[in-house]
Amino acid sequence: MHVVVIFIILVVAAVAGYLVYYSVQSLKQAAVLSNPLPLSMLKDRLDTPVAVHGRPELAAGQSGPIGFPVLWYKRQDQEYRRSGKHGGWRTLNTTFKTYDFYVHFPDGGRVVVSGAPTEVHGSQTRTDGGGFFAHHGMRRTIHTWLSVRPALTVMGMLALMDSGATVTPCKSLGMVFTTSEPGKAAFVERMKGVSGLIASAVMAAGAVAIIAIMAS
Repeated sequence: MHVVVIFIILVVAAVAGYLVYYSVQSLKQAAVLSNPLPLSMLKDRLDTPVAVHGRPELAAGQSGPIGFPVLWYKRQDQEYRRSGKHGGWRTLNTTFKTYDFYVHFPDGGRVVVSGAPTEVHGSQTRTDGGGFFAHHGMRRTIHTWLSVRPALTVMGMLALMDSGATVTPCKSLGMVFTTSEPGKAAFVERMKGVSGLIASAVMAAGAVAIIAIMAS
């Protein structure tokens, strides 16, 4: 029984620890998103995580790989594999393309956005190939992209570079592209964080109850 108890403790600790870590990350992101950077505070927020919201514009000479301009692009090449009665799509290769672009503030001025996002919300997807009746060896390509929208929220680290004030990936919080307003994006991240913390607490309480029952 001691082995079973130890196993339960280790599993719960691992899953709960994972949930707590990502819940805290979501709450930190929510704190940044809830306080979007105004143009007047650019110099005061250098080298700190920031959220900017405004009109995106691709830098000159950049275009998307699927026939129209995009801010971010992912391609997945997949093949259908079947073994006996079971089958599924297996990803053979995944490639990403990122593009430098500007975010123009509503009250004038702009920042550069440079680097690969760790989270993209509001993207679109298109699948080429495949089909409803898939068979072994069938190939398909999934294209996912973020279009140039009238408004975009970007969260990352604000740095001063040769090109000017630039939002880059943050080592601790990553970089987020979302088509939502900063307030709405902050609310979503806050709910994710709170839900994760509640789930981890419920798991821990359940594990304690099970161990108590087994020990009685």
